Amino acid sequence: MEKYKSKGSDHMDINEQILNSINILIKAALQDMSFDKTVKAIITYCGDNNKYKCNYQGSIYNVTSLNNDKYKIGDYVYVLIPASDDNGTGKIILGKI
Repeated sequence: MEKYKSKGSDHMDINEQILNSINILIKAALQDMSFDKTVKAIITYCGDNNKYKCNYQGSIYNVTSLNNDKYKIGDYVYVLIPASDDNGTGKIILGKI
């Protein structure tokens, strides 16, 4: 019977290998998926018809106010960036921070 018992460290090595393999598979799957993202940005320009420009991490984005709320330059806001925003026109201000 003794020859069928595995050593504790061998058992842990197998568990670690399985967990590492699962982790690699999950990372690969997530890399191919796209998600909506909400970011904190600052208003840099106020235009007509609820159109604004926001600075997020040094980049300027054209955004639209969701609820026709009014903002002013310097306001910090939450901006929704849809995963399907391929042409860059779908960014929406969700509200003030």
